[in-house]
Amino acid sequence: MKELVICLLLSVACLGQSARQYYNELYKAGGLDRMADGYVCFDDDNKLETFFIFGESKTIREFLIANGSFGKMSDEFQKKLKEDFLIVRGYDKGVAIGEEEFYYHDGSSWVGDKSALSKQPKTFGRMRFNVPQIGQHGNP
Repeated sequence: MKELVICLLLSVACLGQSARQYYNELYKAGGLDRMADGYVCFDDDNKLETFFIFGESKTIREFLIANGSFGKMSDEFQKKLKEDFLIVRGYDKGVAIGEEEFYYHDGSSWVGDKSALSKQPKTFGRMRFNVPQIGQHGNP
């Protein structure tokens, strides 16, 4: 009987978590990418264990201005931060996917850099975010 209880406990511990559970753990532990942790987005499909976070350049700029650091940055860095862009970071099962991506304001949406979708024939595409209203994440 004791072996059955141990097996049940181990099998429950090995069950996959939802994307929201992975996010909640990283959020509480302070393990999210600090440059992109202003907002979070989950897929409508609860079975997916992926999510992405993103932050706006204006939030970083306002923070640096408020604490007096903005004026100490190089002119090039200040110029870059004066542009509006999103910093996006994807996570799968709580592990960051690739590098941060940058999306630039394009009308009422945000668009990323051109990237190759296939080698032959060479096909390129861009990711576009249409965000009607961005809401700050609160405590999960």
